[in-house]
Amino acid sequence: MPSPQANTALEQALDLHRKGRLPQAAQAYAVVRRLDPRNFPAHHLGGLIELQQDRPATALPFLQAAARLDPNHAINLLCLGNAQLRLGKREDALQALKQCVERDPKLAEGWTNLGSLHVQAGRLEEAEQAYRRAVAVAPGDAQAWSGLGSVCLLRADPVEALACQDKALHLNRAHPKAGVGRAQALFQLNECEAACAAFDEYLGRYPRDLEAASQRLLCLNYLPMLSPDEVARAHFDFGRLAASSITTSDSQAPRTPVTSSGSSSERLKVGILSPDFRRHSVALFLEPLLIHLDRSRFEVILYHDHFARDAETLRLKALADIWRETVGLDDETVATLIRRDAPQVLVDLCGHTGFNRMSLFARRLAPAQVTYLGYPNTTGLATMDFRLVDPITDPEGSDDSHYSETRVRFSPCAWSYGGALLPLRDADRASSTLQAPRFGSFNAANKLSQPTLTCWGRLLHAVPGSTLLLKSTGLIAERMRQRAEEAGIPLDRLTLLGPTVETSEHLKLYEQVDVALDPFPYNGTTTTCEALSMGTPVVTLQGIAHAGRVGASLLTAIGRADWISYSQDEYIQRAASLAAEVSRGALTRRHVRSLLESSLLLDHRAQARAFGDALLGCHRRRSGQPASPHAS
Repeated sequence: MPSPQANTALEQALDLHRKGRLPQAAQAYAVVRRLDPRNFPAHHLGGLIELQQDRPATALPFLQAAARLDPNHAINLLCLGNAQLRLGKREDALQALKQCVERDPKLAEGWTNLGSLHVQAGRLEEAEQAYRRAVAVAPGDAQAWSGLGSVCLLRADPVEALACQDKALHLNRAHPKAGVGRAQALFQLNECEAACAAFDEYLGRYPRDLEAASQRLLCLNYLPMLSPDEVARAHFDFGRLAASSITTSDSQAPRTPVTSSGSSSERLKVGILSPDFRRHSVALFLEPLLIHLDRSRFEVILYHDHFARDAETLRLKALADIWRETVGLDDETVATLIRRDAPQVLVDLCGHTGFNRMSLFARRLAPAQVTYLGYPNTTGLATMDFRLVDPITDPEGSDDSHYSETRVRFSPCAWSYGGALLPLRDADRASSTLQAPRFGSFNAANKLSQPTLTCWGRLLHAVPGSTLLLKSTGLIAERMRQRAEEAGIPLDRLTLLGPTVETSEHLKLYEQVDVALDPFPYNGTTTTCEALSMGTPVVTLQGIAHAGRVGASLLTAIGRADWISYSQDEYIQRAASLAAEVSRGALTRRHVRSLLESSLLLDHRAQARAFGDALLGCHRRRSGQPASPHAS
């Protein structure tokens, strides 16, 4: 039995806790524990106070002691799981949260936290089940609905994701995660203008949310009505916001360049941070560079920042001198890890695409910071020193004021394609002189702007009997048919396909396409290379900004600049002309494949050498040594 003194001390502690006087309450709970070491509330609530003050390491022993005293207390198990999760102890947290919902299946917060943990581990099916249990036991819980919406989006169901986030916002108009989740769902539904408006509404309430501000920037690249000046200003606004978020704890960052010893035998230490070391387009272009990078000159540290792990992850891990898993870790923990590794050059492959860590690059974690590959625009960060591009995506004389980085035109083409080269079938084409041509695009649905669809509608009318095949992730058939009809595309000449599981199955569908169509103002990259690899010619419309010039870079690299157009009228003429060449057998699949095979895109050794030289040049420039001749 607790002593009267312990009971009195506990009442005082509870009163202080209820009044929000947390330090004094913590001291009072300590008194109770001295008087009664087996007092469950003193251990449990003492741990809770530490969690409320964001001290999970201090909370953990109290909560563990409480769990030993009462293993069936669901709320304590919930707090214990939260503390373990925040300390990176995911397996321990998983066990605690499973026990929590077993003890009290009606505890919605237990299910939502379990769902969040499953998401971090990439167990999306289990995460969905947990969130569905949460909304079943607590249909008025906005957090549960928002979590379910997030999982639906990750599982490529933006329609249900939007419905869940709308439900969460109906329950709590100011719910932060739901506001962002709704904008993300709209973006995946190719409602880019509505997505931007949703981000604007959310940022009006939470203007310092860097993650949401970054995601909004991605949307801007898809809007044809915005000028490069407007897009650049938005990115620089983000850069200023990120800089203002830097805390005094970031003063450890290496804000001045570290000078190399100059020894020719010293390897440059390069860190590469990305959520895309997995089955992803970024990995497709990075792997050839890592395979052929001269390891006598470079030491490579890869920071994998995503829950997904697959065969591509294993291949990239084998190419790293040091491999780090950073998913689920907070910025401070990852920053400490990177500072300890001390890369001389830190490379971002993400920009403002999903799961990025722009807030880390804002801290200046390496003497030279470089962005490359994953994003078609500036980061807007004053601390991002260089951006690797080529002379076609970013021609000499283009406006440097649109970039916070110094652009380094490190190669005639900025990409090195590492995709599969399947055997070409014996018959050159799916169509023949007896068949009308089929145009196609396998680009993401949010790249299919209304001007693009309208142009393709004109093309179909210009080429009698021609058809259009669209295949995409995030393609909602009903919505796409409505947009296509509004753009003048005859629905009886339109075929829609969703994603395929196997890469080979996806690539073989190009056998049904005579001419691939590049969207605008945001061109394809992987899709263009895939089409060429399957012997399908591509027509592109060269734009003003980097995102609209990638197609021109890739086609120039294979020696077919004549497939580049400079107006929509010319785009239609070139596509029709290519279709005619294919139809009469003047342009074979084997010829198109040979153009790719003999191009810089598949000269992986040369591209890896150029990439390495660029990294060395960036390091030299930041350390005051003579600049690389490739920098411009």
